[in-house]
Amino acid sequence: MRAMVTCTPSSCLMPASKGFRQARAAAEEILRHCIKVGGTITGEHGVGMEKNELMGELFGEDTLDTIQQFKDLFDQPNLMNPGKVLPTGRGCLEIRQPALPRTGVVA
Repeated sequence: MRAMVTCTPSSCLMPASKGFRQARAAAEEILRHCIKVGGTITGEHGVGMEKNELMGELFGEDTLDTIQQFKDLFDQPNLMNPGKVLPTGRGCLEIRQPALPRTGVVA
């Protein structure tokens, strides 16, 4: 299943707006249902920024750690898609925000 929940452009740029909160809640409900019935939140282009924060509900901490270690293996200076591989706790607006500083780089 592929679903896209949209809101008006002005609402999408204002996370405190009712339209934004409703669109986000609807999208998260759809994604959680997909996970519950054995599906995935990933697609042909990976996990979009709006889905990133739900990766912890699909993958365990060990798997997320392995993904981070694999990325670190090929991108020690964090130049390739900084802040876009694993959840950062900032939600879908992180695409418009600078990446968080990295800690614990694998040597």
